[in-house]
Amino acid sequence: MCWAAGTLPHTRTHAVVPPYVLAFNASATPDAERRIADALGAGSAVEGPQRLRRAVDAPQTLRDHGFGEAHIEDAVQAILEVVPANNPAP
Repeated sequence: MCWAAGTLPHTRTHAVVPPYVLAFNASATPDAERRIADALGAGSAVEGPQRLRRAVDAPQTLRDHGFGEAHIEDAVQAILEVVPANNPAP
């Protein structure tokens, strides 16, 4: 599958991205991080989704969808436009 701006497969992308988002925001929201970890029965909020991905053989990286280093700048620009102002980590 080849990536182009805005064409990552929605569901599979959400199998990949949450652990990275959780890792990015965890230090800014330690109480939320702990609640997520507890809800997932994991040692950390990141560990839970990673364990689930492995259990269902879900994609591990965006590279699995054809997203490569050359796409980073376009992706950053697209993401920055939609990051909520109240995201826990700047």
